[in-house]
Amino acid sequence: MYKVKISTKDVLPFLYCIFITTYYSLRGWKFNNVIIGILLFLGVIFGCLQIFKYIENKVISSIILVFLILLSVYRMSLGSDTRLIISIMSIFVGMHVEFYKIVRWILYVKGPVVLFAIVFGGYTHINYVAMNMGTLVLLELYYNKDNIYKALGMASVLYILGIFLSKSGSFIICITLAIVLYVLSNIKVGKKIIHSRLWIGIFPISLLLNLVLVWIYSAYVYSYSDTYFIRNLFPSAINGNLKMFIMAFNQFVSGRINLAAFSLEKFGYSFWGGNLDYKVDTGLPYFLVDSGMILLLQDWGFLMMIISMVIFVFMMWRFWKNRQDILIITGIVVALWSMNEDVLISVGMNFLFFAIGANLDISKMNDRMRRRKLEG
Repeated sequence: MYKVKISTKDVLPFLYCIFITTYYSLRGWKFNNVIIGILLFLGVIFGCLQIFKYIENKVISSIILVFLILLSVYRMSLGSDTRLIISIMSIFVGMHVEFYKIVRWILYVKGPVVLFAIVFGGYTHINYVAMNMGTLVLLELYYNKDNIYKALGMASVLYILGIFLSKSGSFIICITLAIVLYVLSNIKVGKKIIHSRLWIGIFPISLLLNLVLVWIYSAYVYSYSDTYFIRNLFPSAINGNLKMFIMAFNQFVSGRINLAAFSLEKFGYSFWGGNLDYKVDTGLPYFLVDSGMILLLQDWGFLMMIISMVIFVFMMWRFWKNRQDILIITGIVVALWSMNEDVLISVGMNFLFFAIGANLDISKMNDRMRRRKLEG
C-alpha cells in the first residue's frame, strides 16, 4: 500500500503536483469540461505561492505572483494553451524540492487518475491513453531505480496494458526503446551506449530531423510552399525516390508528417509564437498537429524554441555528467516521441521540467555567491 508523508515545507509543491498532474491526466477524457480547468487554476496558485516563498524580494515576487495568476486566467478564458506558464513554473518548483519526491507524488496521483478516466468513459483518442501509459512507464523506471526487477516488472505490466488499450505504434516503438535502454544501462557494455555524448544533443537533433522531414514533404505536396526549392536541389531521378520515401514514411508514422506540414503551411511560425489557433475546427477530437517539436515552434515561437533547446541540452549534459542513466533514457524517449506526439511541452507528459529545476542547483549557486560577497 502506498504511503505518502508530506512535511510542512512540502505542502505547496505537493498540492501543485497533485492539481497539475490531475488536470493533465484528465485532458482528453470523454467527460472533460470547464470545471476541470479549476484544477489548473488551483495548481497555478499553489505553484506561485511556492515560488513566492523562495524569492527574497517580496514586493517583486508579489508582482510576479499576481501577473502569473492573471495571465493564466486570461489564457484559460481564451481557451489558449497555458503550457508555457506551467513549464516555467514547474522548473521553479523543481529547484527547491527533491526530484525523487516529485516523481513519487506524480506517480501516486497519475496512476489512479488515468485508471479512473479509462474505466469511467475513457479518452476521446488512443493517443491520450498511449502518452499517459508511456509516462507512467518512465515514472516507474525512475521511482524503482534501485530495484531493477521491480522496475522492469512494473514497467512491463504498464507496457502490455498500454499496447492493449492504445494499440499505438509510437507507444510501442518509444517504450520498447525505453525498456531496452534501461536493460542496457544495467550491463557494463550497455552503459557505454547510455553514456555517449551524442545524447546531450538529442533534443535539437530530433527537432532538426522533424523539421527537415516536414520541409521535404511540403516541397513535394504543396506547390506554393516556401520549401519548394528543395525539389530543385536534386536530379529528377532522386526527386522521384525521395518523394516515394517521404510518402511511405508519412504512412509509417500515421500521417503525422502530413499534419505537421499542413499546420506549418496554414499557421506558419514567428519569432514570438502564438501562431496556432486552437479554436479551428479540424473535424477531429483533438488538435490538428501532433508533433511536440512543431508545436514548440508554432506556439512558443522561434525565440522560445531556441531557449528551450539550450535548456534541454544543458539538462541532458547534467544528466550525462552526473551519470543519471534513467533520466538520460527518459530524455531520449521524450525527444524521439515528441517528433510524433505532443509530449514535449506538456508537464503532464514531460516531467523532466522538474528535473531541469533540480539540476540547476540554485541553492549551491546562491551559497557560492554569498561566499564571494563575504570574501569581497
